[in-house]
Amino acid sequence: MLENYYLKPETIDRVRACWLGEAIERYVTWLSIQGYAARSICRRIPMLMHFAEFAAAHGAKTQEELTDHVDGFVNAWVRDHQGKFVLPALTHSRAHKSFSTFAGSRRPTECSDGAASSSAPHCTHLWI
Repeated sequence: MLENYYLKPETIDRVRACWLGEAIERYVTWLSIQGYAARSICRRIPMLMHFAEFAAAHGAKTQEELTDHVDGFVNAWVRDHQGKFVLPALTHSRAHKSFSTFAGSRRPTECSDGAASSSAPHCTHLWI
């Protein structure tokens, strides 16, 4: 799926080499299924890479621990990027929602019938 958003194999390799590379790729797939614009997806991938780096630097070793780092990362990210062209319209609540979805406290799923859903407790195979 990353091939749909990046031309350079080095970029794809860098995402996949990240300790959360598989999770990032699953999230990109989910965003695509949900109908997110390519530009929106492309903006999220670098932020997720930064989140992975932040979470690891703050002690996360597994995906299950990511939710513990969402608040700290979002606060730091919004503070550091406020008013910059990178995320001009990103508010704290929107950032928190996006990273919470990625981190797993709001698990995106794809049901067995192929319909994408933001909450389907009985079908979690996209993330697990």
